[in-house]
Amino acid sequence: MSKNFWRIGISYVDLELFDKGLPYVWGDALTDWGYLEQLKNVKAGDIIVAGGTQKVRCIGEVLEKPVLMFPSKDSAFYAGYNIAEAAEPAHKKLIEAFRQHEYDTNDIVCIPVKWLDTGTAPLRMPTQERGVIIPLNHDGINWVAKLLGKSPPVEPAAPNANPVLSFTAIDFETGSGHRNSVCQVGLVKVVNGVIHETYSSLIRPPDNFISEHTFQVHGIYSRDTQFAPGFAESYKRWKHLVENQILVAHNMMGFDYGCLSACLSEFCGISADFKTYCTMKIWRGYFENASLDTCCRGAGIRLDNHHNALADAEACAKLFLLAVNKGMDLGGC
Repeated sequence: MSKNFWRIGISYVDLELFDKGLPYVWGDALTDWGYLEQLKNVKAGDIIVAGGTQKVRCIGEVLEKPVLMFPSKDSAFYAGYNIAEAAEPAHKKLIEAFRQHEYDTNDIVCIPVKWLDTGTAPLRMPTQERGVIIPLNHDGINWVAKLLGKSPPVEPAAPNANPVLSFTAIDFETGSGHRNSVCQVGLVKVVNGVIHETYSSLIRPPDNFISEHTFQVHGIYSRDTQFAPGFAESYKRWKHLVENQILVAHNMMGFDYGCLSACLSEFCGISADFKTYCTMKIWRGYFENASLDTCCRGAGIRLDNHHNALADAEACAKLFLLAVNKGMDLGGC
């Protein structure tokens, strides 16, 4: 089986344990579906590059698959993701190293690695997308392979691509009819027509209020969001996915842009100013109605978990890419 190459964000690594060869990803990001999907595929023998978007601190070889150190009462959530709970005596040294984090609010997953000697630090590599843990792109893999083979890295040429093929699809779920009551966000960043990063998180709405009507739509309870970050804190974790990006949503001006604008204004003191496209507007008139599930069904796009913010954002991204490839009128909002 061939090895995978991953980049892990430095902000999700405990630097003291990092120096001992024990990086870990902490729960706020871990429980976002996109990152769990990535962790599911991490295996022994893979290569982990730890650092920021470009600056690399260390490169290591994964010794064993991710280990859940101190699970919450919802540890069953990790079933199916190939993440086993740490147990004595097999993980005794890991448990001792992470004991200081035992009472953290968030779950902790450790990825044990053996750091490799690259002969130089710090390093700079071809630009990578941001995220907790994501696959290295083609240029990054070549760079690491050459570095480990002691060949000098080669800077890649900037790609020549249609700018509209790089965007972020966004979807919100709300706790009530008010646009400032966002309780979940889903984001899918697309670069040159390829999904590069996903993000999803629950958000605590004002007074943690979720109406019965909206619960019937998305299935999110108040108890699900009571310990979630408020919008201002949440936005810090995903603003890199929307700032200076083209935004795409299904019913952009009728709903999602209003949510983003209201929350940015009220909770962050920021005025929304984004270039946007609306897949509802683009696809209106092609099918019996322009709802997201109808458009996806008509366009042959799978939508398994409608009204889950990440699922809807990914479906929206695929609808937009299909429209671009078909040469449809994108309009713009």
